[in-house]
Amino acid sequence: MTAISSWAVVICIAAVICGVLELLAPSSRMNGILRFVFGGFMLCAVIVPLSEIDLDFSAVPPIEDISSSNIEIANEQSVEYVKKNMAELVKNKLSEISVEAEEILIDMDIDEDNCINMIKVRLKISAKDLELSEKIRSKIADELGLECLINK
Repeated sequence: MTAISSWAVVICIAAVICGVLELLAPSSRMNGILRFVFGGFMLCAVIVPLSEIDLDFSAVPPIEDISSSNIEIANEQSVEYVKKNMAELVKNKLSEISVEAEEILIDMDIDEDNCINMIKVRLKISAKDLELSEKIRSKIADELGLECLINK
């Protein structure tokens, strides 16, 4: 932390020196050249202290570890998001035929190519709606393209 604060002090001192020298310089054709020189001086004031900082990146995990764990986390989040949205779609389709599911489960997984595969929809419905089972299955299959299993 002291390296960063001393770096900030060096930049401030360099800026003050450049500002004072620019105010003292006569305005003439040399003004552009002086600004170029002051800009180079400021650039050196920024870069040189950074080259002296010893950064230790040994505690940072390898990129391979980070990316594989990120992919797994992203896959899990994707599956949960898709399951939630598919359950909402199924709920909406059921409401079109005045059926309310007690429970909607979406069985799905991710294959080796990181593609989401929906396997089936499992519904738990009330006994009074069991007579509509075939209509429910066909609606889910036709409109959402999913296999539907119904339990009471």
